[in-house]
Amino acid sequence: MLRNQSYQAYQNNAVTTASGAQLTLMLYNGCVKFIQQGMQAMEENKYELKNTSIQKAQDIVQELMLTLDQDVEISEQMMPL
Repeated sequence: MLRNQSYQAYQNNAVTTASGAQLTLMLYNGCVKFIQQGMQAMEENKYELKNTSIQKAQDIVQELMLTLDQDVEISEQMMPL
């Protein structure tokens, strides 16, 4: 139990002290992780876990879309992706 609390405190500290670029990378990594979990769950016929994982990945993609700076040209190109 103490180990879990220590890890959670570490994770919270990592997020609160991260730069914008680091937070973006964390979001991308989390998205990939949840997609992989969803694919694995689908192969194992664990449809509830698949659904939860894919929803988490979709939430991350939505957050990434919301944080795009529309004044930057590359953002306009990334949005359709």
